[in-house]
Amino acid sequence: MDTHPGAAASTEVLRCTAFSADPDGGNPAGVVLDASALDDAARLAVAAEVGYSETAFLTPAPEGAEGVPEGAPEGRAFTTRYFSPLDEVALGAPPGRRPGEDTRRSRRPWRWASA
Repeated sequence: MDTHPGAAASTEVLRCTAFSADPDGGNPAGVVLDASALDDAARLAVAAEVGYSETAFLTPAPEGAEGVPEGAPEGRAFTTRYFSPLDEVALGAPPGRRPGEDTRRSRRPWRWASA
């Protein structure tokens, strides 16, 4: 994993490789751990610069968001959106969802689990 200054406001992007011990193999993805200050256009610009099929953008989950257990430690729940170099990626969208449909309404936060 290395860091890369992204397109929008020098955003730090982690470059990860899944399913491989070799950084040049597997399934690469970009991850922005704090995308709070980035609008959709900036996220798209960062994803285009990274050039992977997906770049994940994490923001803190809203207070009382669905799926966040009551009493969860602060800073341990996130909302994640994914962008390709061309558009937002509708990961987990129901089958039959057409390109261009608003998928953001169904976002759910997830918890960062530590070992």
